Amino acid sequence: MTKITFVLFTSILLILSGCKQVDKLLTFNINRSQTITVPKVAIIPGLSILGPPVTISADTKEEFRRQNTAAELVKDVTLHKIVMNLESPANEDFGFLKEVELFLAADNLPEVSMAHLRDIPADAGRSLELTSNNVKLDKYLKAPSISLRIRGAADEPVLNDITVKVDLTFKVTADPL
Repeated sequence: MTKITFVLFTSILLILSGCKQVDKLLTFNINRSQTITVPKVAIIPGLSILGPPVTISADTKEEFRRQNTAAELVKDVTLHKIVMNLESPANEDFGFLKEVELFLAADNLPEVSMAHLRDIPADAGRSLELTSNNVKLDKYLKAPSISLRIRGAADEPVLNDITVKVDLTFKVTADPL
C-alpha cells in the first residue's frame, strides 16, 4: 500500500510541476512606452491633477505571433512593472507630487486603476516605480488601442509643463497555437 501511495504522490508532483513548466514556457512580456504632458495650470497644490488621456497602440498581434500564440489564446495579462520618468523640465523632480495613480481604458471597457504610488517623498528624484494594483488586463491588451490617464495630487506648485515618460511591462500567459 505504501508503494502505491508513493507512486501516486510522485506522479501528482510530476504532473503539477510539468504544468508550471509549460506555463513558464508560455509566459512573456509586452513593453509599451508613452509620453504624457501635464500642463502647469493643471498642477495646483491640494487639488487632484488629471492628465489628458493618451492613446497607446495595443496592437499585439505581431508580438503574439512571435510568441507562437494569438489573442484568443491569451489566458492572463497583468501589469508586471511600471516606471514613470520625468523628461522635462530638467530642473524638476517628482517631489512636487504627493500621490499618483494610472488608469487604463479601451473601447467598450471601463477605465481601470492599474497602478499607484502614495506618500511620495520630497526627495523622490526623477524616476518613480509604481505599485501594480494586480488587476486582470487581458481584454485591454487584446484591444486595438488602449488609453492611459494619470491622476495625482500635488503638494507643491510647478513653474513649467511636466512631461513624463511612462514605461509599462505587461506579463502575458497564453496557450500555444
